[in-house]
Amino acid sequence: CDSYFAQKEFFEQKINDTELIMKGYRMLVNNKYFDQEVVARESKFLRSRVLLCDIRGNENGTCDKLQAHKEGLLHKAFSVFIFDNDGKLLIQKRAQEKYHSGGLWANTCCGHPLPHESAKEAAQRRLREEIGFTCDLNFRTYILYFLRLEHQMIEHEYVHVFEAEVSSDTLFKLNPDEVNAVKWMLPHQAQKEAKQKPQLYTRWFRLYLLKYFAKVFKQKLT
Repeated sequence: CDSYFAQKEFFEQKINDTELIMKGYRMLVNNKYFDQEVVARESKFLRSRVLLCDIRGNENGTCDKLQAHKEGLLHKAFSVFIFDNDGKLLIQKRAQEKYHSGGLWANTCCGHPLPHESAKEAAQRRLREEIGFTCDLNFRTYILYFLRLEHQMIEHEYVHVFEAEVSSDTLFKLNPDEVNAVKWMLPHQAQKEAKQKPQLYTRWFRLYLLKYFAKVFKQKLT
């Protein structure tokens, strides 16, 4: 029908206005008459973008994710820390095939909000996509850091930090493209191991454990 071809043409033109793209994508993604190959392609395009910002978190455009990490451009991100009622932290081992820090242990979930998606919405989405569950999240603070990674990658991020408490019996369904394994670990044990075997942990998770953890989560690491 005419509506179908108009919608398809709209997306295939890759209009630069990200607000229009997001609005159209949300309207059409569940339309059974819409070309699902186009949906998948545009979804990949949107997920490859990060939100650039200044040191106060004010957004000032979007950028290709790989370019932002190669050039060290400051952009928005989030980090999630899930605890159980015994104070253990759920940590994840990143899939080996990730474009950086593959096979290393990190906090529960990290990522970047999509254009016109809040950091909390993005964090809940990525919990579901990576670990197979989601929950309400409590905002803790903002953290800004600049870290050099392997493969000449740079993490220069304005991070929204969230936490939540769930039962240790919570069932997880891991996405193998994102996560190799998860485990519960007491924070002070993770900190000790991160000092002794830093090669097992991502740079940002080590930064949280060694510099920010006690201040952000009001827990003493002994």
